Amino acid sequence: MLSDRDILTDCLASQKHIAHDYLACANHADDPQLLNVLMNLCAEEHQTRLQIYQAMHQRGWYNPQPVAVQQVQQAQQQFNQVRQRLQSQSPAFAQAGMSGYGQGQGFGQGQPWGYQESRLPQ
Repeated sequence: MLSDRDILTDCLASQKHIAHDYLACANHADDPQLLNVLMNLCAEEHQTRLQIYQAMHQRGWYNPQPVAVQQVQQAQQQFNQVRQRLQSQSPAFAQAGMSGYGQGQGFGQGQPWGYQESRLPQ
């Protein structure tokens, strides 16, 4: 028989996977309504994940190490550098910008979530 800790650990892992899958689908959504639905579902799954985490943390079963502000800032700088590099190397990415993603710009790999190659910026 599974313990409460085992059940919550499995639930937490499942919530992480579910949220990841919704986000992966959203990354290929070309329709604004579909994108909105997927992002709302992803946010709901993250909220559920947070509740499971809090229940585990209260019981002493999940205690990740705190992250220093400096580490967060360093990660932000690294992601910004990667984004700038991608924008400078990819004309389609630079032309559409980050705000255009999921709004008819179609940066997918032929996925069935509304991707249409003809919508890529030229």
